Amino acid sequence: MKTYTTFLTVALTVSVSILTLSVTATKHIVLVGNFYFNPSGIPDVVVGDTIRWEWVEGMHTTTSTVIPTGAASWNSPISSSVQVFEYRVTVPGTYNYKCTPHSSIQTGSFVATGFTPTLTVNPLNQNVNASAGDVSFLISSNTSWTAASNQAWCTVTPASGTGNGTLTATYDDNPDATIRVAEISVQALNGPVQSVTVTQDGAGLAVENRHSDAFRVFPNPTSGIFTIIPGNVSNLNMEVTITNLNGQVVHSAILSGNTSYRLDITSFHDGIYFVRLRDGEKALVRRIIKSD
Repeated sequence: MKTYTTFLTVALTVSVSILTLSVTATKHIVLVGNFYFNPSGIPDVVVGDTIRWEWVEGMHTTTSTVIPTGAASWNSPISSSVQVFEYRVTVPGTYNYKCTPHSSIQTGSFVATGFTPTLTVNPLNQNVNASAGDVSFLISSNTSWTAASNQAWCTVTPASGTGNGTLTATYDDNPDATIRVAEISVQALNGPVQSVTVTQDGAGLAVENRHSDAFRVFPNPTSGIFTIIPGNVSNLNMEVTITNLNGQVVHSAILSGNTSYRLDITSFHDGIYFVRLRDGEKALVRRIIKSD
């Protein structure tokens, strides 16, 4: 934010919490004197910012003239008795205003752009073993957000936050022999939603080489037909299962003898699935997105 006088320019940035609009907003200072608004035009105004008029000399007003539909109008004296007036911008568009006694020579304006909430959560999936524990996800956002898990065995903290942060998912022991998946939804305020997952192995199943490039599933995302390259497994009597986000097995097969396999999930609903390749007591898991 920049503050201007006739002889001096001072830069001043003020961050304030406006949770309904953004994490931080800028307060723009406009000096009011005989017979000027300084600056008369304010650059880089974003919805959620505040315009602050400050008295320098004389008897003046700040009075809105032509403003965007839905925006609140304003009319305030700026004088030795009322030295400050603030206006929070809630609607994008062009704002024009004047000093009522000096409207022919003392006017000002600014253009506000809309605030765009952003949200990124990484990684998209955390593979964990059957024992209880916790894992972390990194959140990058310019606004406030909420988080929730769709499974009782996996809980997340904190349930809400503002800006960048770390989300911890705490999971219970998995007593079953089958893999299970918890979907965690993180939603930015008035903005995007991103889902990440915790994929937990069944009891007695050791998962290895989770991040190895040897086991490949591609293309990913897929419209339905994709290829599995097993990598460093025996290639004899491998069991492949595909599970949905609820942990339900939607496809299973026995593979053997080849270096690559072609699978078809065209009939499946769009969404996130997990491909698990089991070779004896070892397993490899990959996440795949099916999207038409």
